[in-house]
Amino acid sequence: MDQAVSRAMHAAVALLSGLPLLGLGMHKLFSRLLPVRRFQVRGVAIRCAIPLHQTGTFNELRDWSRREPEVLDWIDGFAPDSVFFDIGANFGTETLYAALKPGGPKKICAFDAEFIGGYNLALNLRLNHVTHVENYACAVGAEDGFLTLAENINYLWAVAGEKYGKSRKTIPVFSIDSIVRRSGLVPSHVKIDVDGPEAEIVAGMAETLRHPAMKSLMVEINGDAARDSIIRALAEAGFPPPLRPNPGTDNYFFVRR
Repeated sequence: MDQAVSRAMHAAVALLSGLPLLGLGMHKLFSRLLPVRRFQVRGVAIRCAIPLHQTGTFNELRDWSRREPEVLDWIDGFAPDSVFFDIGANFGTETLYAALKPGGPKKICAFDAEFIGGYNLALNLRLNHVTHVENYACAVGAEDGFLTLAENINYLWAVAGEKYGKSRKTIPVFSIDSIVRRSGLVPSHVKIDVDGPEAEIVAGMAETLRHPAMKSLMVEINGDAARDSIIRALAEAGFPPPLRPNPGTDNYFFVRR
């Protein structure tokens, strides 16, 4: 039923959009329909766009303060002179909070392989007049190169047989060590939330992990093999066994003594 209704609506809107005057008016109207709400996250006011076709973004925003409080606790401990690398930034859940909270890090580098997530973050940075965040449109991995990934179209039944259509894209991928060498920025704190290749990302930051500026990491770890590999790599770099303050999530915190 959902699929049939969606396709009927697509056909109707496509027909109307082809009419000379009505079609132009519809496009002008829809270009203005972007809800922007002000959220309070631990007392920090954050403006955020909620594109009407992105149900997942809406659901995350509703639970912003409650979804992963241990991550916000971690960010609250950052010193004002720190540098934060947010890998898997999406629309800016952690980046925006860190950038706008009093005494937040002096510099933030946000990374996301999704086109739609990077666009949303770019828009949200503009809405909040944030200028000390660098928004990287690339993947992060074990070594430099190219990576072919799926991109979620985010429109229900836009592609026949799929509720959310997916397309393929090839994007550049860089290791953290390479990014540090190229940018000259050494992170104090690193968040890795990428739903899969977290072990590869840790493998690509062996030099950075040993830098004295590196103080902590938050890694959402998926799977036993990845957890063992990450814990071993970080132990070799001088990080003790991780803390897991919220057993309801897969978030592990590594803090240098």
